[in-house]
Amino acid sequence: MAVTPGYREALPQQVRAHLHCPVVDRLTPITQKHTIEGLVMGEA
Repeated sequence: MAVTPGYREALPQQVRAHLHCPVVDRLTPITQKHTIEGLVMGEA
């Protein structure tokens, strides 16, 4: 998980103190290295 600086600053200080993730200028999609059976869209 990553957050933008604006989002992080909008959070209350108490939440920011417990949020340990990178702060990035631009969010990018997360790609996983494996598939989880039953969670793949389109398979029945």
